Amino acid sequence: MRKSTNLQPVSNAVTVSYPWGQFIINKWLALFAVGVIITAVGWYTHRTVGMAIKEDLAEDLRAILGADVAALRIWLETQKRTVNAVIAEPEVRVGISDLVELVKKHGPDREKLLASNPLKDLRATLAPLCRVHGYSDFLVIEPGGVNLGALLDEPIGERTVPGRSDFIFHVLSGETVVSKPFLAMLRLADEKGILRTNYPTMFVAAPVRDKHREIIAVLGLRIRPEKDFTRILRVARAGKSGETYAFDAQGLMISHSRFEEQLRKIGLFNDKDAPHSILNVDIKDPGGNMLEGFRPLPRDHQPLTRMAESAISGLSEVDVNGYRDYRGVPVVGAWEWLDEYGFGVTTEEDVAEAFSPLRVLRYAFGVLFGLLLLTVLGVAVSTRIIYMQRHRMKRLGQYTLERKIGRGGLGSVYKASHTMLRRPTALKLLRPEHSSEADIARFEREVQFTSQLTHPNTIRIYDYGRTPEGLFYYAMEYLPGINLWDLIEKYGPQPEARIIHILLQVCASLEEAHHVGLIHRDIKPENIILCERGGNYDVIKVLDFGLVRYVPENNKKGVPRHEQAVGTPQYLAPEAIVTPDKTDERTDLYAIGAVAYYLLTGSDVFQSKNPIEVCRKQINDAPEPPSKRLERPISKDFEEVILSCLEKEPELRPQDATKLTEVLKGCCDYGRWSQAEAADLWEKHQKDVLDTNFLTEPLPQGHESRVSVDLMERIKRAEESSSVL
Repeated sequence: MRKSTNLQPVSNAVTVSYPWGQFIINKWLALFAVGVIITAVGWYTHRTVGMAIKEDLAEDLRAILGADVAALRIWLETQKRTVNAVIAEPEVRVGISDLVELVKKHGPDREKLLASNPLKDLRATLAPLCRVHGYSDFLVIEPGGVNLGALLDEPIGERTVPGRSDFIFHVLSGETVVSKPFLAMLRLADEKGILRTNYPTMFVAAPVRDKHREIIAVLGLRIRPEKDFTRILRVARAGKSGETYAFDAQGLMISHSRFEEQLRKIGLFNDKDAPHSILNVDIKDPGGNMLEGFRPLPRDHQPLTRMAESAISGLSEVDVNGYRDYRGVPVVGAWEWLDEYGFGVTTEEDVAEAFSPLRVLRYAFGVLFGLLLLTVLGVAVSTRIIYMQRHRMKRLGQYTLERKIGRGGLGSVYKASHTMLRRPTALKLLRPEHSSEADIARFEREVQFTSQLTHPNTIRIYDYGRTPEGLFYYAMEYLPGINLWDLIEKYGPQPEARIIHILLQVCASLEEAHHVGLIHRDIKPENIILCERGGNYDVIKVLDFGLVRYVPENNKKGVPRHEQAVGTPQYLAPEAIVTPDKTDERTDLYAIGAVAYYLLTGSDVFQSKNPIEVCRKQINDAPEPPSKRLERPISKDFEEVILSCLEKEPELRPQDATKLTEVLKGCCDYGRWSQAEAADLWEKHQKDVLDTNFLTEPLPQGHESRVSVDLMERIKRAEESSSVL
């Protein structure tokens, strides 16, 4: 019998009545307990958030420092290549040789040098080259240390000053050197055109050799450190208070400080004696915050900052616990010592800005204590509302949600079934935090573009709508299978015949998309599902058109427009990084080549934990042949197909998916993968095959998300800085 839900009184039960005072005590005890709980939660949350902020901050500082150091290295190497290119000019070599011969005959006579034709000819040759490459002057120095040539008359015939030209001796030993900034003895014009002595300068210098390969002179090109060197260190910085600067082994700043106005106010330098912070600010700890009025000991008695002391000793570290900078302001920072150049680079951010979320958190918990009862009530109400919403969310129109199976770039993915058809369905629901107009537009675009495609190897879209709460969703076919990334993680590299079978289906899907002007832009193993459909095994489905770019048929080669670089670094074509507004179908073919490489070798073409480094390699480095990576021979024709897809220049790749299909069918392993072999594998591993997932499994570092706009902008600025010089 069904039990009654009404509680019946027991005859011998004792009723206990509580006096009003006891009720008040219990009430306050309850409030006290709630207060203790909130205090514990507040402490735990503050501690947890603080640790999370520190971890994120450390990663951000490393990334910023990495971007700045990478840009600096590119710039320094560009300077070296430039001076060697200038020396390679026949007119330059002849002019320098004539000057050296003149000195050998008549000695370093200043007047004869100034009046000589070789100097006039060399000036006429080098002046426009210096202008084009942004150099302010040049110097020609013979092995004895005498200046033989320059745009300015003042240094000619003079000897280099020991200690200010140590880099000359390295050049005379055969090296090409970029000097650190140093103070020039002669008068140089500042940005306002005022001639100043002891003004910062630096050189890139290389040896000049005669036909017997003997070094006869040094050619140095003068760089303005306040303009070029400092600009490179501003490729990226943290927040409003962040700065990146360089310093030498004595703890002297050799680049601009972004806080020059503050430094003038606290007396660290003045315009009269030093127009720039370059070479005029010691990286020393004053012992207190000088911006708040602290007056330290004389600068000579101050120790180096913790950062400078660590870096000069050769360590590269990140400190998110905080230390004082040269102003005495508490900062967090990351630093690296560049031993090959003899200076260090650091990026720092004020502690107050770096940990501002914690300050907000403390204020929030203060309010919680002031509104204790209201907060408890609000939590209870909110919990009830959330519960009711979740209950209602189990049904979306004609679909019943069964369980969550993954997440995409904008939404969560659920396994669902149609109420009437009982058909298994994958339902992608736009998450509340991604409900901006831009996110909704991208979500709708993914649905609209994908729904236009009907090829069997492209995922099918069934339906589209929004929940009663206004959240967007769309229904697509449910694919019990495994994505290619999971395939390699579980079973390792695949046979060449099977890979060709897979790639032909990917090409077939993209052939239709490209025909209607859609460039996928995110082809990667995680977006390709291997499944069984209608008794056929190893059927491929291409999904996630969230980054698709529409290029009309009459504009296939692309009219330039401003677009941001998007995609996953390991599968980005070089043009998708440098000129994303000019990508076309050949960009997807590059990604297919990278997917084929991964399926064949079990590793990405370019491997690095740093996305910036991966993108740099995509632009500059040639891929290692798969046979060399595997250390075993593979089919030569298939290897050639993969490497042709990975060509840096789009014109050297197969020009469309149809052409790639043709060359794949020309491989010796084409047609050797049978349905019988596929069926055997599926039967053997049937228990391991997972539901379709959208990046739910842990991915290797660098695969976690698509390239951020900020990250790509850093790379593009670094490349632009290199190309300008």
